[in-house]
Amino acid sequence: MEPSGCCLSIPFFSQYGRTNATAIIAMLTNRLPSKVSAPHVRTGASFYELAEGMRCHGVASAYRRPLHLSDIISMIDRAYPCVILINYGRIPTKFKNPRAGAGPHFILAIGHTDAEIICHDPWWPDSEGERRRLPLNVIDYTMSQPGWGCLPHQGFVIFQQYLFNRQHIPLS
Repeated sequence: MEPSGCCLSIPFFSQYGRTNATAIIAMLTNRLPSKVSAPHVRTGASFYELAEGMRCHGVASAYRRPLHLSDIISMIDRAYPCVILINYGRIPTKFKNPRAGAGPHFILAIGHTDAEIICHDPWWPDSEGERRRLPLNVIDYTMSQPGWGCLPHQGFVIFQQYLFNRQHIPLS
């Protein structure tokens, strides 16, 4: 059987020079990060700050806990991306930006294959963060231990389906 998958057409923006939350909001609204006004977002590492920033920019979302891999895949299949909290320090070296820190970090899940979640990782300074493929077991592990007292398996489902177009992806 051929492997299958899908990916949503969402632009990538790096968080370099801004917060993690600002980059996520920029991706979800297709605005240049410099055009995302989020004065209440200080660090970008809090669910409250990210939720407030998304709300202020008209992004419809719902906080979910638990948010499991099967939920993420189901939402992506319905053209809804997910913002998920991971522990960047627990990602194997070959999958992460070697210059980035460790600890809690938001990524935007935009696609999947049978074996991977495809995400935009704003901790990369350039297009290397676009459509990163992380094995399902890596995503599950990093979501289960987000660090710094954060609860496991949590994130946001983004309910703005009209912003995104389904694209079939090459499964190389």
